[in-house]
Amino acid sequence: MDFNRAIEQLLALEEQPARQDDLAEILVREERLLSTLKRKQDDVSIQVEEIYDLVRELASENAAFRGLYQAEQERVRQFIQAVMSLNDQLDDFHAFAIQSGDDSLSHQAEIMRKQAAAALERCAMTRLGQPGQLLDPTIHSVQGMRSIPGEYVTQVLQSGYRYQSTVLRKAAVLIGQEERRE
Repeated sequence: MDFNRAIEQLLALEEQPARQDDLAEILVREERLLSTLKRKQDDVSIQVEEIYDLVRELASENAAFRGLYQAEQERVRQFIQAVMSLNDQLDDFHAFAIQSGDDSLSHQAEIMRKQAAAALERCAMTRLGQPGQLLDPTIHSVQGMRSIPGEYVTQVLQSGYRYQSTVLRKAAVLIGQEERRE
């Protein structure tokens, strides 16, 4: 094979101008291609508009759900406040029963308090603050100290509450030295 001659033949073919028929055929193919691209672009535009419509609908539904969710959160907050208030009244009654000196009344108040604590725990809610506990700033709010400063709860002024892992209210406590029991 003569390499130089083959190259000259190829160059001679390239120098020949394109025929008119070839140009017309290329033009027709390009027009078909452009027409196809335009149809596809129109299809994509319609799909994009449909997506925008869906997004707008979802946004309005989301706003409605957000309103319902916020209303439900407020209802739950009010319910939890009511539960804590009822337990505060039960704690006050328990303290009154102990101070009254009536053993039967004190015993009944203690039973009521234990039943309330069990009902709370069934709902994943826990009463916080017990005399003798080590002071824990995450669940106790110190209101004062008994005679000798210390780090143990000596009196619970107001119970605190935890729901699951969230502290709803810290227990209001007095602190002092741990009482030694020997």
